[in-house]
Amino acid sequence: GHQSLSVFLQANGTVKDIGGGVFYSNQENRMDYGVGISHRPSAFGRVGRTQNGGFVQIVQRIFRTQVGAQASYPFSQTNRLEVGLGGTRYGFDITARVFDRLGQAREVDTGPSRDPIYFGRASLAYVGDFSSSGLTSPLQGGRYRFQVTPQFGSRNYVSILTDYRRYIYREPVTFAIRGLHRGNYGAGQFEGELTDSFVRETLGDPYQSGFVRGYSFNSIFEEPKCRQQGVCKVGRLYGTRMALGSAEIRLPLLGPEVLSLSSFEYLPTDLVLFADAGVAWTNEDFTELSFSSSTVEQFGESAPTRTGTVPAEPVTSAGVSARVNVLGALVFEAFYARTFQRTKNWDFGVILRPGW
Repeated sequence: GHQSLSVFLQANGTVKDIGGGVFYSNQENRMDYGVGISHRPSAFGRVGRTQNGGFVQIVQRIFRTQVGAQASYPFSQTNRLEVGLGGTRYGFDITARVFDRLGQAREVDTGPSRDPIYFGRASLAYVGDFSSSGLTSPLQGGRYRFQVTPQFGSRNYVSILTDYRRYIYREPVTFAIRGLHRGNYGAGQFEGELTDSFVRETLGDPYQSGFVRGYSFNSIFEEPKCRQQGVCKVGRLYGTRMALGSAEIRLPLLGPEVLSLSSFEYLPTDLVLFADAGVAWTNEDFTELSFSSSTVEQFGESAPTRTGTVPAEPVTSAGVSARVNVLGALVFEAFYARTFQRTKNWDFGVILRPGW
């Protein structure tokens, strides 16, 4: 039908870790709309040693409770206007379990670790999609999204998103380009507060849209220099704003005979040549853009501070990757990137997501 109701539940560990949500959508009329509410706990743990030779297990939890409504009005088959309104509460909790030398445990509930954080948001977006799908990513056409989202509450700022993608198909190859900007305007500098994490945009998270291949935080932290020092400053990879440019040449290697070089429909695979370039910055203007060949690990002394600014220095990479479609349900990408601002010149990584 034109109406749907979705319910999900999650349970992991204790009663505190139970979460879930309810979402309702109505597509009966030209304007689609939906409402939803959800509660999602996330737990993070660490282990330490007590003074008497025992152990203490500390579990920190973040409780994210969201409520929201959204509506979409199509102007045509390829573009639409989206509006949204919602709010989020972040609650915090710490629980400690102390083990003596005999392994006997007692639980200490320390209660909330800090005051909750509240955010409200209102969003307006103009969205277009005139692309056609390929084996692991769009084949031809284009997509774009221009969105503005005022955020208010524990910290006030305006999030801007511009995302433009174009795909040019010349059988059997697709040439793809992308330009992306995400910015939290009015957020100011990083202030050493918990709210910093909500206004931070990164180039080093493989599951964020602004990822530059070859600069994963986890990969950088495995560098011998970083492991020996116990800390690795990567201020170059984050800020309150970021911009990314990417280009790819996509060659369908395996898949349906009509699209691919070799007919093998059970494991559709694309070979990809790529180039990525990204820059993150925090200062209120963009006057200090600087191109540098210094490595990410060497950078960091000029990382954002409460009062200072940071030169915006891009990071770049190029390489080859393979995207594989597993049973039509999961797409993963294995890439080998030449990094130009790292001590480690080459980096291998795997990402579980379709191509952009």
